[in-house]
Amino acid sequence: MFGGLDFPDEFFNRRYAVGLLRTYLEQDKDGYCFSGTAFDTYPAPAGTENQITDSDLVAIAMLGIRVTGHEALWITRYHAADIQQLLTRIPAQARIDGQTSGDLLQPDDAAWKLWALLRDVHDRTKSVRLGPVAAGKLLARKRPELIPIADSRTARVLNRPQPGADKRWWEDVRSASLDPKPAADGLPLWSFLASLRDEAGASHLTILRVLDILVWMHGASTDPRGEPPKP
Repeated sequence: MFGGLDFPDEFFNRRYAVGLLRTYLEQDKDGYCFSGTAFDTYPAPAGTENQITDSDLVAIAMLGIRVTGHEALWITRYHAADIQQLLTRIPAQARIDGQTSGDLLQPDDAAWKLWALLRDVHDRTKSVRLGPVAAGKLLARKRPELIPIADSRTARVLNRPQPGADKRWWEDVRSASLDPKPAADGLPLWSFLASLRDEAGASHLTILRVLDILVWMHGASTDPRGEPPKP
């Protein structure tokens, strides 16, 4: 247990973990084997740190999120000013392992308010909301070193409530990032994840994204339904 996170033992097998990262990042003659590889590098217009743009909606599509036309209008036009106001209150370079992260991730602060706003985005022709998973992925796109991604696979692998019901997710990841006890190879968890990233040749990834990929890929390999991982 690190912070509030209970990891499978396999996470601390360096060869296994690096292999998961390398597999996720693989390319063949047709391009990326997993479209999610492009999430982290999909280009964003300069100066849009405090806006959710069309490019951000395309980026989360790389992670399997489909945004309808009405939802896109809601985000990029109708409520663009509300979103910008909240993003402005979250420093663009904020890190979950930083000194101020505890304050930034408080339930009454801007990040949670923005998550709730995005979760409740709705298409006027449908009865469902954009939802907690998509909201988290959009926030992770805008603040990649502060907001951890969660989905149903995260919940299963780490024995947590489903996204939307897991009110301690951000805080537990923050606590894990600051936990000084050795995880593997004599390194604290965050340093160990950074070393996996370096060994896999993935210096462009944030440590939060390394964590997300490891959870997702491990979950794919242990899916009780026997389903293969999706792009």
